[in-house]
Amino acid sequence: MSRIIKSHVSTALYEGFLVLWLGFIYTNSLKSKADSAAQSEPMEGVLRRLLALLGFEGDSEGIAEIVVRKAAHIFEFFVLALLLYLLIRSLGYDRRQCIALTAVLAVTAAALDETLQLFSHRGARITDVFIDSLGILVAFLVVKIGRNARKTDGRKTQTDNEKQL
Repeated sequence: MSRIIKSHVSTALYEGFLVLWLGFIYTNSLKSKADSAAQSEPMEGVLRRLLALLGFEGDSEGIAEIVVRKAAHIFEFFVLALLLYLLIRSLGYDRRQCIALTAVLAVTAAALDETLQLFSHRGARITDVFIDSLGILVAFLVVKIGRNARKTDGRKTQTDNEKQL
């Protein structure tokens, strides 16, 4: 396959995964408070048992609920930011433009996510947009680490090649 065709296929895949992921996020936002709590309950139970094993004597139910729900926010927007970054990069933007566009689009998606929660009677919280932004920042960190790892691998390969000469 030619490079141009591969590029178009990659872009189409990123677009498809992005639409599916946004659908996942927004579908979760439209769930009622009871349905959302029922969905989180299995992980909250695991965390409560872990806290009990560690000897925690405080409000493990409240802590488990907060940790699981906020971790879900971070994870959702971590994945969203990675998909946005890959899509924007596949369109030919440079890294700085990718970071800026990804940040703007992902934070906008987070604000829309909170707005949708008004319709499910769960309420919108600006603090959740900040928590979503943590996921976005972690995605940028992963991109940076990945880029640095590729640079390091390239240097090692070049150095090894020079030694062989």
